Amino acid sequence: MSHKTNVETAFLDREQVAKTCEQLGYEFLDVKEIDLFEGKQACAYAIQIPGWRYPIAITEEGKSVFDNFEGQWGKEEKFDKFRQGYAENVTLAHADRSGYRVLHRELTQDGTLEIRLGR
Repeated sequence: MSHKTNVETAFLDREQVAKTCEQLGYEFLDVKEIDLFEGKQACAYAIQIPGWRYPIAITEEGKSVFDNFEGQWGKEEKFDKFRQGYAENVTLAHADRSGYRVLHRELTQDGTLEIRLGR
């Protein structure tokens, strides 16, 4: 049986956020507040992406808050790559805990990540 799911990412797993940062060469910031262009932003922690002027705040609710000035202060594609890596890490960690393994993993030409799991 096949199930297809589209997911809006909430960054609730601190361990997987830190792991994804390490995998991509991004910096995990263990801070409660960051500076953005318009002032301070409270956060649970933050991510500094290389080439971005300001870090990305991750709130206690798992939402991302950032200011990249429509791409002029940081390419959003780098955050998209982070979001995809995080979603994959969370999925695989949960699958492993639930007794599943990866049967197939493919990154398609359009950037879609397809993962098939089985027991």
